[in-house]
Amino acid sequence: MTIEIQSAQPADTAEIAALFAGGFRPEVTQLLVHGCHGAAERIRMQLASASACAESAYFVARSFRGIAGAAEMRKRPDGLFLNYIGVRLDCRGHGVGTALLSGAVTLAAVLPVNLPSMSFTRTQPRSAGTAALD
Repeated sequence: MTIEIQSAQPADTAEIAALFAGGFRPEVTQLLVHGCHGAAERIRMQLASASACAESAYFVARSFRGIAGAAEMRKRPDGLFLNYIGVRLDCRGHGVGTALLSGAVTLAAVLPVNLPSMSFTRTQPRSAGTAALD
């Protein structure tokens, strides 16, 4: 599958919101910003502002079938972090997610913020037999 990674456009927002919301169970989705009514409009407004003050940068993976995946990178004082990533079900297993993450980091590196960084957050206490992230 041939894909191209690029910055998202305002016309992409409904598909982006659906991809992000579709990655969670319905009972969880309704609790998330991308599962709320108006999520696509929120993303569209962020894309339309296209300023250094926007809190997120959105990227899409395009294939011959349209948007195959989307990612949201958020600004932090120490760089950027991946907030959401979603790949269409019929496009999974074809390297779309890997290409999207790599391309988003490359494209985000030229945004007017610090260099991209990755961090891991532990949400559960470590128990016996679990691997450490640090």
